[in-house]
Amino acid sequence: MEIIVNPYKDSGRGVDWDEQTPKIISEMNLYFSQNKETLNFSLLETDHGTSADWPTITITIGGGIGALFIIPEAHKRIRESFEEWKRIGNEITSLITWIASKYPVVAYPKELLFFDLLEWFETELGIDVNELEFISVDDEFPIPDKRYGMSIDKAYLFTLKNKKVVYQIAIQNDREIIWKHSYEI
Repeated sequence: MEIIVNPYKDSGRGVDWDEQTPKIISEMNLYFSQNKETLNFSLLETDHGTSADWPTITITIGGGIGALFIIPEAHKRIRESFEEWKRIGNEITSLITWIASKYPVVAYPKELLFFDLLEWFETELGIDVNELEFISVDDEFPIPDKRYGMSIDKAYLFTLKNKKVVYQIAIQNDREIIWKHSYEI
């Protein structure tokens, strides 16, 4: 699971961004090492600028929360493990909420987007997610307008179905639904 944050202060006001990195990484390391769950994580300074620097930190989480690829296997009904997914989704949301309270998140992980999608089905469409069956997720859905014109933007196409309808929903990694389609079967 990858979360990309932009924790840097404007270097025009003092400290350059590359000098800010050790403090930011130290603070993140402290939080993750104190987390009650065992998390395997890595923090990497990344730069998504095209002609000028746009520094970010990519947080990669595996083990504990992230070890479990929580999007269901193909053709698995959501209700079979929905309560467990909700628990894991709450843990992911809690972690991301902490991160977002400290640093602006510029790219959310697809695992969180899956939970956003389930909530959208319930609130916007009034569909009982327990009746849905997960079919697939495509990591390469095209994005017509990138927020920053850079490769940091990504969209995921989720395909789910119930007994009557197949749903395809694309969510960009900034949590915006950018495309939706459904058809009866």
